[in-house]
Amino acid sequence: YYLADQEFLNPTICHLIHIHSPAINGSVRNSAMRDLFIATMYEILAPQLTAAKQAGLQASLSHQNGALHIKIRGYSEKAPFLIEECLQALRSGEVTEEIFLKTKNSLKTGYENSNHDLPIYQAVECTKSFLEEDRVLKQQKASVINSIAYHDYKQFRQQLFKQTYVEGFLSGNLSIKEAESIWLDISLLLESKPFPVEDRWQLQPFRMPMDTGPFYVKQKVGPSGTGTVLLIDQGDFSFPKWAAQQVL
Repeated sequence: YYLADQEFLNPTICHLIHIHSPAINGSVRNSAMRDLFIATMYEILAPQLTAAKQAGLQASLSHQNGALHIKIRGYSEKAPFLIEECLQALRSGEVTEEIFLKTKNSLKTGYENSNHDLPIYQAVECTKSFLEEDRVLKQQKASVINSIAYHDYKQFRQQLFKQTYVEGFLSGNLSIKEAESIWLDISLLLESKPFPVEDRWQLQPFRMPMDTGPFYVKQKVGPSGTGTVLLIDQGDFSFPKWAAQQVL
């Protein structure tokens, strides 16, 4: 998808790239592996991301809804080069065993320390875990991350880009030809076989039965105190319902 900025005319862009792969699934171990992969990518991309940020250009990596996500925003002139740097790192950037172990230990500590977060934060995480099919609790990931060895990580990276289905939204200060050039570069850099859309992991939205309820979920957390989250299911999305939620 492409949308040029024809109103504000700022020299900036915002590009969103979503990469689907059969190597991504809903298991706890796979979720921890994706966290590990993204954390190691930040590690090896640190010099480029720091330099880009100083020049007014930012990149972020994440995983959600069964896909890897790359977000590039900032000044438009060097944005294609930053996309190239990110994709090259994802595809073939060298991650040594030393970097792997350091990142793995850091993630493990973060997972384990989440048990000491404020109760409301843990309540929100628990709520998201049953609302979003691919959301996994940090405590669950803490129990499996030790089982991920360096050779498992390398095998995951090899499989990740063998087949892909890529979605993108390129917007801001760029022409249609520039957008097409960026999209062509993405295809060439990934060097993937097509991942049929019908084979993608189809995430199902959480829906509460409309004829029963209310429902109550209780979860024990580490520190003293309580956290409460209230959910109200308003059915299918509509702009009037969304507006009402914003007012509330």
